[in-house]
Amino acid sequence: ASLPMFAVVGILAGLLGVLFNRGPLPTIQWYTRIPARFSLLAAAVTGGLVGLAGWFSPLLIGSGHALAESALQGELVLIAIPVFFLVRFLLTVSSYGTGAPGGIFAPLLVLGALIGLAVGQIAHALWPAIAPIPAAFAVVGMAAYFTAIVRAPLTGIMLIIEMTGNYHQMLPLLVSCFCAYAVAEYL
Repeated sequence: ASLPMFAVVGILAGLLGVLFNRGPLPTIQWYTRIPARFSLLAAAVTGGLVGLAGWFSPLLIGSGHALAESALQGELVLIAIPVFFLVRFLLTVSSYGTGAPGGIFAPLLVLGALIGLAVGQIAHALWPAIAPIPAAFAVVGMAAYFTAIVRAPLTGIMLIIEMTGNYHQMLPLLVSCFCAYAVAEYL
């Protein structure tokens, strides 16, 4: 009964995955237009903005492990999820654009967990019998967002199964990841 909601996770992940793929290009172009003598200053300003965000909420910075754990445990309130998503998205894209060494893999998994948790919490509020555990949607959201960005649905599915050791979510993972893949490819 909950498979349509997992399809919604996939569709939303597909839409936001395309946005994620298009996001770094303008920031990379913007940073490359900065004269070389000011590139260190631009990176420092970006770092300062990241530090400022971390001052207000340490969950917003770093690899996102603590934020992902909060999402996977269902500890975040629905109204905070879009804020966390937007700020993490902007920080990831702007940090990546500087060209400084750092990862993009863990941040995209965190963003996917936030997408899934938001859908799970909305579904739980509207139909508690269909979505009894909103955090389960966070796990599937990670795979769906990965799929939408990388365009590798089977890798996304296997990645989450390997991370969780749980084969019980195979059907929701398939539905969500292939919906994410289809939407991202279409767009």
